[in-house]
Amino acid sequence: MPAKFSAYLTIYNDWEFLERALRSIAPYVDELVVVDGAYEWMTPYLSALGYDLERSDPCVHDIVAASGIPFRIITGVWDNQIEKRMAGYRACTGRYICRIDSDEILFFNEKELQRFFRCRYAVGQVEMPTYIAPGWIKGPTPKTPLRGRRAKLRALFRSRKPRLPRQSFLFDSKRVSPEIHMNYLWIVRDSDKRLHATEKPFRAYPKPIGFNAHLTIWRGIPHSVLRAESYVLNYILRFGAPWLPELKDRPVPDLRTLFEIVPPQMFREIVTASRLGLNNMLTGVVVMAPSPLTPEQQSVFTGCYDGLLAGHAKLNRQMADTGLHYTPGLPPVIDISDATCTEAIAPDGVLLIEFESDVLTADVQMRSLIPQPPWQVAVALEPKMAGCFLAVRLPPPEGGWNAIVRREIELKVRTKSAAAIQKFQIRTARPLPPGAPKI
Repeated sequence: MPAKFSAYLTIYNDWEFLERALRSIAPYVDELVVVDGAYEWMTPYLSALGYDLERSDPCVHDIVAASGIPFRIITGVWDNQIEKRMAGYRACTGRYICRIDSDEILFFNEKELQRFFRCRYAVGQVEMPTYIAPGWIKGPTPKTPLRGRRAKLRALFRSRKPRLPRQSFLFDSKRVSPEIHMNYLWIVRDSDKRLHATEKPFRAYPKPIGFNAHLTIWRGIPHSVLRAESYVLNYILRFGAPWLPELKDRPVPDLRTLFEIVPPQMFREIVTASRLGLNNMLTGVVVMAPSPLTPEQQSVFTGCYDGLLAGHAKLNRQMADTGLHYTPGLPPVIDISDATCTEAIAPDGVLLIEFESDVLTADVQMRSLIPQPPWQVAVALEPKMAGCFLAVRLPPPEGGWNAIVRREIELKVRTKSAAAIQKFQIRTARPLPPGAPKI
């Protein structure tokens, strides 16, 4: 029965939680294979911004070296995440291999882990909910309400506690091939094709061998933007750019075609100003649940959330200092989840935005996540417009800041300009500039 196992980590410039992630697995891992490098299809963009395509920032390698885990690093430029993950799996030498990502903090169940080894299962899973904020995880989406008295009674007596999402995590490499292990993993981009997509020959161990605190939406702005850019660029290659008339409804054969129209730095601003760059999750059906971890366990990573909010406040100040480019197809979103973020853009409670041309129409929505049903509240705010200015008063949170979990403003604005890419800047100086609406 193995006391420790191998692990592989796929990464590229995503180190915000890496030290904590490696610390959480260090007692269990005696070999770490780090697979570093960018994806081939992103090279025109990353090269234009000055990135090293084969290696992450040196701080990634410094964090790995400081973890105390024996490690090897494989660098390169990869076709897709399938190729990258299989390279890590193949390079591990232990019988049991786990996959880890840099945004995951592991808490192992020692009892179930040892049972997993004793029972010789081929696949072990961990519970893996997404953390929304300290103390709160994304809960299961509610099912369609049942109709009829009998159906409701059957559901009442047969219902079980909703199960947290599970991700396959630990594999017996003598039985699970590199190709087959991919079928057990969550793969976000459906363009990354699996070799044997329908094959899952081994039943997973029935109980979770640990708990994985998934911090994917806690990434700060630089890390969340780089991640969002990869998804947006992958979409554009396959389907085009709906917000650009020249590239609408047609695949883009090469990203250089996009960057002839939109310079890379401008593209980065567009993603940064959008919901994708902010990496929040206030759209759709959102149900929250209390974290199953103790406060002591959560203390390992709750400080990361403070960094997230500090990054949003910094971005808000950038919107006021220099402004950002945006496209109406990806409306600007402003995070106001705490007092510091809010004061950075509306020190007196009034958000004043100047656009490049006159504002014709505006739909301003404030969305909040709250720690009780209905969990999400959307409120339409009444903007005032005058020329190229838009002003709106931001109401303070009812019950104080502790009464909300997350909060944001989304701006759907139509201006006199027909340009696909425009610019906005928040004005915080008072008194109001000439021509601004009084509110």
